[in-house]
Amino acid sequence: MLRRTFSHIPGIGEKKEIELWECGVSDWLHLYDDCGAHFSGKRQVAILEFLEASLRNYERRNLSYFYKSLPRKDLWRMLPGHESETAFIDIETTGLALPPYGQVTTLAVLLDGKLHLAHEHAEKKKILRIVEERANLIVTYFGENFDIPYLRKQYKRKLDMAHVDLCFALRRNKLTGGLKVVEKNAKILFKRKAVGLDGASAVELWRMYEEGEQKALETLLAYNAEDAMVLQPLAERLVAMEAKKVRDESLSVKFKRLPKVPYRACPKITKRVQALLFDSYW
Repeated sequence: MLRRTFSHIPGIGEKKEIELWECGVSDWLHLYDDCGAHFSGKRQVAILEFLEASLRNYERRNLSYFYKSLPRKDLWRMLPGHESETAFIDIETTGLALPPYGQVTTLAVLLDGKLHLAHEHAEKKKILRIVEERANLIVTYFGENFDIPYLRKQYKRKLDMAHVDLCFALRRNKLTGGLKVVEKNAKILFKRKAVGLDGASAVELWRMYEEGEQKALETLLAYNAEDAMVLQPLAERLVAMEAKKVRDESLSVKFKRLPKVPYRACPKITKRVQALLFDSYW
C-alpha cells in the first residue's frame, strides 16, 4: 500500500491521489515515468524529487520518513508489508502521573509473533532495547499521549520510530472509547481470559503485589499481555476498513499467530480488586 501512496507528497491531496489511481497510476515508479502527463513546471520537478526520496527511503526501510510526511489519516498505510518489524506495545503504571511521580509497573510487547513481558526494571529495559533494535514501527492504543511518553521519561529512550496509534486511527472509523469498548465494537476474534479488569485494577494489582500477593502480579501480567496482544487483531481490522476506502479490499496484513500468555489471571484476586475499587468508589 505504501508504494501506491501519493498523499505524503506536497501538492497531492486526497482528491488528486484518487484521480491518479483512477488514471491507472499504480505506484511511485509509474508516476515517475508518467509525471509529465499529470504535472508540469516546478511542480513536476518537486514531485519527481519527492518520488526519488520515497523510493530511496522505502528501500532503506526507513518508515520514519513516511511517518513524518504522511497525513495522520494515512499512517495505517505503513502496516502492510512491515508485519515482522511491527511492535505492539502496552504498559501498566502506578497512575496517570508521568515519572518521577509515577512508574511503569509492567511492560508487554508483541513483536513478530513473540510476546515480551516483564515487571522487573532490568528486564523492561532489555525489552525496550529489543524494540529499538528490531522494530521499525510501533503500534499502541493512545500510546502517543501515554505509553510512549511514559517510557521515554522513565527509561531515557528515544523510541522515535514510526508509530500508528490505533486510538486515533480507529476513531476516524467511528470506533471510539476505551480499548475494551473498541475491541468489542470492532467485533474482532479475540477472547480475553483476564476479564473484569481495567487501568484502575492494574494500579491496585501492583499495590497488592508489593504487599506480597504473588497471584496479583500474575494477574497483572496476564492483563497487560492481553492489552498488547489485542492490538494486533485491531490493526488487522483497521487495515480492512481502510482498504474499502481506497477501493482495494484485497489489501491485508499478515501477522504471525498470537502466542499463548504465560500467566493466568486469578479469579479470586480479580474479585478482590473489583470489590476494593467498588468500595473506594462509593
